[in-house]
Amino acid sequence: MASTLVFGSHVLQGFRADDEPILMADVAVLVENGLVASIGPYAELRTAHPDAAVIGGPGMVVIPGLVNAHHHVGLTPLQLGSPDLPLELWFASRLGRAMSISTSTRCTPPSR
Repeated sequence: MASTLVFGSHVLQGFRADDEPILMADVAVLVENGLVASIGPYAELRTAHPDAAVIGGPGMVVIPGLVNAHHHVGLTPLQLGSPDLPLELWFASRLGRAMSISTSTRCTPPSR
């Protein structure tokens, strides 16, 4: 069974009714075969699962997976002319385009 501990200084459990975040300190999320199996104190989960891979670490925050709830039915990013990239690469590709546009456009001061 492939087990992974996702560890951070804090785990975001959710939000209260007043939008205050519910943060758990020094907690890990145990993932087994792609499913969340347990959430608990890091030290306890590490002792119980010594062979589990560990990702994350001190100073990091573990958050639930994000879901893209906005979609134009029938149109994929590829059909719209954009490669279907992982989020990080998609941002990088957009940033590269924005940088090339901003550096290729030169503003000349008005003549006096």
